[in-house]
Amino acid sequence: MTVQLEYFTPPQASKLLGVSVDTIHQFIRSGKLKASDLGQAGRPRWKIAKQSIHEFMDCCSNAKPAPPPRQKKRVVVTGTYTV
Repeated sequence: MTVQLEYFTPPQASKLLGVSVDTIHQFIRSGKLKASDLGQAGRPRWKIAKQSIHEFMDCCSNAKPAPPPRQKKRVVVTGTYTV
C-alpha cells in the first residue's frame, strides 16, 4: 500500500528536495517556499503543500535552460581584389 502525501513536514520536504531542514526553514522564512503555520503558543509547526513544492521546484531550480542550437555563420565577400 502506497500513501500519497498532500502535505509535508520540513524534514520530509528536506529529504524530497535533497537539502537540510535548516535550508527548508530558510526558504519558508524568505517566502521562496509557501507553507502553513499550524503551531500554537508561538512555536511554528509548518506544513508544506505538495503544490507548493512543485511550484518551488519549477521556479527556483538552478538548472539552466539548454542553449539554442548554434547556426553556421555565412561569410559574404564583396568587392574586387587584385593580386
